[in-house]
Amino acid sequence: MREHKARAWLNDKYFYSDDKDQFTEPWMFWRFVFLQRLEPELFTGLEANGVEIYEGDIVKDADSGSYGAVVWSNDKHWGYLFDTRPDYGWSHPVKGFQRNYLEVTGNIHENASLLEADNETL
Repeated sequence: MREHKARAWLNDKYFYSDDKDQFTEPWMFWRFVFLQRLEPELFTGLEANGVEIYEGDIVKDADSGSYGAVVWSNDKHWGYLFDTRPDYGWSHPVKGFQRNYLEVTGNIHENASLLEADNETL
């Protein structure tokens, strides 16, 4: 059975569902998320240069130098998207990128300025 990993942001810190020091059973993480009213960020099942990619990560495309947030979409690309310009609908399926050209550079909670600065140059 596939393991469902996730993380949640609270008080400037990530809590990971597979951290056995904090959550000895998987249900404990989900109870924590529910009670704290947090939005879980799911593991995409993908890695970039050995780093796991989660929803909410900011990744950089080495070819174009552009940054994008990893988001889930049920729309035209059903799956995880490299969302470079959500205001204009510019997005690309993460699976469509060669993952060795992607670099996880941060997350939307701590590094949102990467997206803002990148969008100003487009």
